[in-house]
This record gives sequence, C-alpha cells and structure tokens, in this order.
Amino acid sequence: MRFKRRLRRASLVVALAGVLAAAGAAGVLANTVPGIPGDGPGEDSPFLPAGVPILHVHLNPHGFGWIRSTTPAVYLIDCPLACRRPVAAGTSITLEAHPQAGWKVSGWRILDAPSTLTCQGQVASICSFSMPGPTTGLPATGELEVVADLTQTG
Repeated sequence: MRFKRRLRRASLVVALAGVLAAAGAAGVLANTVPGIPGDGPGEDSPFLPAGVPILHVHLNPHGFGWIRSTTPAVYLIDCPLACRRPVAAGTSITLEAHPQAGWKVSGWRILDAPSTLTCQGQVASICSFSMPGPTTGLPATGELEVVADLTQTG
C-alpha cells in the first residue's frame, strides 16, 4: 500500500517537472514586457476571453510597491498578484500606485497606445483613463499595458 502511494507521488512529481519544462521551452515563463526585468514569471495568468480588451499593469522596477485599481468595476487589478484582467471598452479606470518607502512615482506610460489617454506622462500616484476598444486606440494585441515608473527618493 505504501509503495503504491510513493509510486503515485513520484509519478506526479515527474509529470509536473515535464509540464514546467515544456512551459519554459515554449516561452510561457518569459518576460512579457521588454525592458522590465523580472516581468512575467510571477504574474497571474487568468482565463482571458477572446475579443475582450485586456488591461495589464506593471511597476518599473518590479518589487518596489504595488498598483491597485480603485474603480469598483475594475477592482480586480491588485498587482503584483493580479496584473492582467479583461476590462470592457469604455470602462472608466482609476489606478493607484503605492511605492514602498524610499520610492516615488516618476510617471506613467501607456505602451503602444495613443497619447490621448489622460495619464500618459502623468507624474502622480493616480492614473485615470477610459479603457480603449478595438476602434478607439486599443493596440492590435488587444492588450493595453500601463506602467508606473518609480524612482528612488533622496
């Protein structure tokens, strides 16, 4: 009986190792935003329905705070643990960056999107904008990437 349990456990460990190796070889664990080291492997990957715009937020550099959506309809953003979420086009979004002590927000960037979005280049901890859709400036990837850049203070 014990031998069978140990054999099952060993089989599960081998299967899990194979899945992780295949994911790494396929690039699933690779960085998702070029130029932001460490992005990707620790982020969540929820089911993302086809055709729904995706909001993807980041802190740059990673690991020195968090970003949370304060808009009730979009409260699912709580990065670094919940950084990618589907958001309907036209939804008003407010993101708030919370840098750790010794860091401050030096600006916001919206990658591959029109500069008409209101927090583009904004230097404040809060970024508010309306989620674009396929006909209103959403990048061809279907994913809007918003980055809060941080700098060290004094």
